[in-house]
Amino acid sequence: MNSTKHISVPLNPTDEEKEVYRARDENFIQVSFQRSDGKVTKDEDSRVILTMSKDAMFALGSALVRASCSTESSKGCWELRPASKEEAIECLGVYLHPKSCQMIINLDSMGTLEDAFSRSE
Repeated sequence: MNSTKHISVPLNPTDEEKEVYRARDENFIQVSFQRSDGKVTKDEDSRVILTMSKDAMFALGSALVRASCSTESSKGCWELRPASKEEAIECLGVYLHPKSCQMIINLDSMGTLEDAFSRSE
């Protein structure tokens, strides 16, 4: 039997709506980058720039929603590699531009926003 879970996401939520993904304040992202020597840094003076088309935004968003609903574990990892003439692999609904760096998306529980502030003090 195929069981499908439907999730409704309002396109124009009101201030009164507390959407499911915001209920526990666990909806944040930690951005870091890995240098060519392998060291991972979280340099606050650096920036990460994601440039994408509307189609890519929709595809990536849809794929992430599907992954969040279907992943039984609270951990996961997706590696996206730049497309080349020899190989272009679609991952999470998108291709990386040939002039992109590799992107790794990790799924990991990081606690609540309040937890993050208490760990950084």
